[in-house]
Order: sequence, then structure tokens, then C-alpha cells
Amino acid sequence: MTQNPAVSTATAATGFPKIPVHDIGTAPLSVLVDLEPDRMAEILASGRRHLGALPLRILDSRSEKWARRSGNPYQSEVRAIAEGRPRGLWFMNFCYEWGCTTGAETPPGKQAPLLRRTLDWPFDEIGRNMVLVRQEGTMGPVLYPTWPGYLGAISGMAPGRFAIMINQAPLPKTTGILPFDWVSARIATRRMAALPPAHLLRHVFETCADFSEAVDRLTNTPIALPVIFTIAGTKPGETLTIERQRTGARIDRETAVAANHWRLYEDPARPRGKASPDRARQMVESWADHKEKFGWLTPPILNKDTRLALECDMASGTMHVIGCEKDGIVTDITSIQ
Repeated sequence: MTQNPAVSTATAATGFPKIPVHDIGTAPLSVLVDLEPDRMAEILASGRRHLGALPLRILDSRSEKWARRSGNPYQSEVRAIAEGRPRGLWFMNFCYEWGCTTGAETPPGKQAPLLRRTLDWPFDEIGRNMVLVRQEGTMGPVLYPTWPGYLGAISGMAPGRFAIMINQAPLPKTTGILPFDWVSARIATRRMAALPPAHLLRHVFETCADFSEAVDRLTNTPIALPVIFTIAGTKPGETLTIERQRTGARIDRETAVAANHWRLYEDPARPRGKASPDRARQMVESWADHKEKFGWLTPPILNKDTRLALECDMASGTMHVIGCEKDGIVTDITSIQ
């Protein structure tokens, strides 16, 4: 695969390495396991260190069984890359345990929205081993910040159409006791045959022609577990947040901001990540001075669990990305369009 002339890197004189950029054409995301085998190995090794070899094996096996039982349409792709490789790829593609902060707005003087996002995940090496991908689909190009071996989508931009980010929804308080609530949520998820949010999002990027169609699909498609979507289109004011239950949704068209707690639902729930309300509040406040090029990336939005930060400029169709680890920023600003 070769880099497309439209893919470039904007350096910020940080002295950090650039994020690798791959233009894979119409090839599937699975080609990244061959293009970046060392990065995939680092990520899987980090998972073993973080979880332990035996728990990872169990989680991997359960993820595979859930995919098979639910008839997941992407299971054959995961099986193809997992066969003959170290354990972890099934769990990597079906896990859903992270924090995030996202916001979208059309600042004064701008002809299209801007979208900002961080991903918080307490796994080492995923910020350092992130890659950027430009893939050609039937509806046009899609830009993903992703990892070799990961075949879903939790962040993405389709220039000329929309950008969409996933935030993990809060944990329902079924008993009020954290371990029991977590187990209850996992049992409920395993019973579902619907798509996981990351696979629904990939499907939306592959099949939806515009902002309106994407919003309809994200709002009405049954999903395996609750999620929060933030979407920005290409016209002024095309920004909103969708808080999704498995079969229901509420939409905020006024303030497109999300962390890891409900803003529209009153259901008892435990926020994910750290300082979720504070992160959301700071994201709202960050639009007041319209800082770009990551001037808004400060605590608590930036924290020791942050692994990536990005900005999507819908007017130019450009995504800017930074990789982070627990000790701070580890990559240069890298741009792709």
C-alpha cells in the first residue's frame, strides 16, 4: 500500500515521532496486521501485561463465542486475523471499557463544524502504536485513527459527509454494588444479538450517504449495549449528540458534548472514567475561546488514561491526531484528509 498525496503530516516541532499513515485503498482494515505487525504485537503484549495471560484467554474465548452466537457480520474477518496469532484479538474487537470526552460545534466565522475528541483507556502502548488509515468505500473515503488488528470503528471521519465518535455510556446501577452491576451488564450484553456500537459505527461509515441518513441509522438501529454518539456534518449547525439505550434514543441538538455519564436520561447509572461531569463541562467551556490545534487539551480532559486526541475540521475534511500515554503526549500532530 502507498500513501495517498492527500495524506500529509503536520509537524508541531515537538520532537516526537509521527503517527504512521496508511492509504489502504479498497482493502479491508485487516491488512494492517501485515503492514504493522510489530505494533500489533506491542498492543497484544500490553493486554497480557494488563489483564494477565489466563484472564485474557478467557475473555478472548468468550468474545469469540458471543460473536458466533449473535451472528455478528464481522466475525469472519476477526477469525481470519486471529487464527495462528497470540490470544487477544477477539477480545480487542469486542471489548468496550474506556472513557472519552467529545464535543462538536460550529464556531463563529466557520463554514462547517469542528469536532474534538479524546479517548481514555488505561492500556499502555496504544497511544504510541496507533495508526491513521484512509480507506476508500462505496460512499467515499473514510479516515480512521485505529490499531493493527482492530476492525471496528470508535472514531472516524468521512470527508464531505460526517464525522462520528463513540463514548462509552455509564454503567447502569442495577444493584448499587459496582462488581454486581458490572456482571449484570455483561450478562445482559451477552444475551443480545444486535451489533456492538463499534460495528454499527463502521457500518454507518460504509453505507450512509450523508449526515441525515447517519443520524437516522445511529438513532434507530438496535444495539447490543448503551452508547453515546456525537456526530458532526458539513453544514453550520449540523452537530448533535445521541444517547442510546439498546432500543431507544434521546438526541441533544443544542449542545453536542459527551463524556461518560447521561445528560438526557435520568436512569441511575455510574459514570465511566474519571471526572466525567468535569470533562464534559470543560469541553463546553473550551469553545468559548475557539482554541484549535489542541489548545483545549488540558486536564481533566487530558489525564493519565488519555491515549489519543483528535480534531476534525469538517470544512477542509482534515483530521488532526495526537497519541498519548500515561506520561503525556508521545507523537507529533499528524494530519490526514
